[in-house]
Amino acid sequence: MKDRLPGEYHQSLDTTMRLPGPDDLQKAIYHRARWFNISFGMVMPSINQNLLLLYYVRRLALPLEVYTTVRRLNTITRYGFTYPDMTKPLETTRRQPTSYPESQLMSLVVVATKLLFPFDAETVKRYPKDANDFTTLRMDWPSWLEAKTGFDRDITTARDTNGLKPGSEILVTDSDILGMTDDQLDHFMSWYQRTWIKNSAPSQHTQVQDGGSGSMDREILEMFPLPDVPERRESREQNERLQAEEDARLTDRIKQVQRSLGSRQAISEEDELEQGLDVMRPGARYPRYAKVEDLDRAAESMAVIGHVARTFHEEAAQTACLSLKALVAAVNRTEEKIELWLVAKRREDIIGDDGSDSSDIDEDIAAVPETSPPGKLAKEFNGLGLGLSPHVEDDAENVDMQMLPE
Repeated sequence: MKDRLPGEYHQSLDTTMRLPGPDDLQKAIYHRARWFNISFGMVMPSINQNLLLLYYVRRLALPLEVYTTVRRLNTITRYGFTYPDMTKPLETTRRQPTSYPESQLMSLVVVATKLLFPFDAETVKRYPKDANDFTTLRMDWPSWLEAKTGFDRDITTARDTNGLKPGSEILVTDSDILGMTDDQLDHFMSWYQRTWIKNSAPSQHTQVQDGGSGSMDREILEMFPLPDVPERRESREQNERLQAEEDARLTDRIKQVQRSLGSRQAISEEDELEQGLDVMRPGARYPRYAKVEDLDRAAESMAVIGHVARTFHEEAAQTACLSLKALVAAVNRTEEKIELWLVAKRREDIIGDDGSDSSDIDEDIAAVPETSPPGKLAKEFNGLGLGLSPHVEDDAENVDMQMLPE
């Protein structure tokens, strides 16, 4: 049958190929949704963005302020959190970095995190203008990294103690087998027998079709008979118990990160003028990573800060079922959309061009709770109401950090 199939179907039947990665899974679902859309005019519904966004924020152990900021940023990017509708005349037919709903949502989470809680908060001090601004919170990223390391270690230890997690058997490699316990080996061999070994003797027709390989398998099984392995009845209960334990560890991680949050004193414009200060406002020195190599260079040159940035992006990509390269591309695409909105808004302020998009955004704002994220990207977000400090000054290189309060 395989010889008569078109070439594009051979890979689906080839069990010797590598396991599909996150991008392979996303691409397969994207093409299937696109096929239904083009062939039958069906449009896939959007993902449950609110619940999934909350899951992302919890999974990354981020403060809850990121949740509201993402919702307000989306009034600019206008993501539908669904696959593109190819039947629309203005819809591009090429796959974009943000063509996947998960990449749209997670890219907004990353942008909101970099705006609210920059990775270099320990060394670069940015002062909001109002004490009620969300940016008075200061993320202790080394503590976040420590909490993540402990969380990953506890999860690995729990899986080693409780045996293989259901569904993880396919990921076992030859090097993993050398470190398995007796119970884990029994679990893996039983799974292998149930999945790949057929005790039933093949029919005469099957032996002719496969060139006698079925007969050889039968002879080997007769030499080494295997008892029937019953299906694991406790798999669901065991998986639920492991999931509950993992949720408890995640809650402990979130509490550890929340306890480490610090505060930054607000400096109003009046105080800045009276004291003759030249302070940086939230959003200054916004980090941009155009490629994965930029994260690598940051990790090498900026020690803890760069390591935290790469680790955060890696966990964000894993949480959204994306590769690190795909996530970085999606984040860049989202930042470009925000910058285009800023350019259009500046043009409107200068030449007085009242566009319809601005009024539409103002209507969207009324349905979203108010928040106060900052940003160099968002330095003119006053029309959006995102920040209490819309006119953020440019980067100040000669700021005396010693004379400024925490």
